[in-house]
Amino acid sequence: MKLAQAEFRMIHDRLTRCLQLSKLNLSFNQLTNKSIPLLISLMESIKLEELSLRWNQISDDGALPLFTHLRANKTLLHLDLSYNSLSSQKTSFVEAVR
Repeated sequence: MKLAQAEFRMIHDRLTRCLQLSKLNLSFNQLTNKSIPLLISLMESIKLEELSLRWNQISDDGALPLFTHLRANKTLLHLDLSYNSLSSQKTSFVEAVR
């Protein structure tokens, strides 16, 4: 089943109660930049170590707030955003994390 924004919103509350959850794979869904606030909220609620968001529809506008959040996040060790709609502006993302 592919999760779009509406479906992800429905499971978000349940996921935030999974305090032992350390790995989450949301690859091959239809998550967009609109999903980023929910992802950040989820990362603030549980201590994810790995988050895979491969093959979604996240662009630079969504990735930048996600990377900015990583400054405060001390538990995430692996974030996979490959095969999204990101540009090659890696410098902007590196600056956001610093």
